[in-house]
Amino acid sequence: MMDPFKDTLSCMFTGDFYFEFTANGIDKAKALDSVLIAKGYKREEIIAFGDGHNDSSMIKYAGVGVAIANAVEDLKAIAYEVTLSNDEDGIAVYLNKHMPEIVYV
Repeated sequence: MMDPFKDTLSCMFTGDFYFEFTANGIDKAKALDSVLIAKGYKREEIIAFGDGHNDSSMIKYAGVGVAIANAVEDLKAIAYEVTLSNDEDGIAVYLNKHMPEIVYV
């Protein structure tokens, strides 16, 4: 399925039944770079959370890339840390632990 597009598109599974096509160079890391850096944030100030293959560029790009427990194994392998699953409020628990000034209710 990827072969006809390998030179013009990024192609990846983003779920058991989803295959995603995007233009080369357009991914979640590019979005962070385009939006947050332009607003004055630095890469090392960014925490990114993900669970799928399409999150890998963002996890690598961010100062702290965190996979949630139900993430694909490839993402967990490159993440700085793994937090609890989405069913266990993994993002909120991580932020509360590392940024206690944020009130989690």
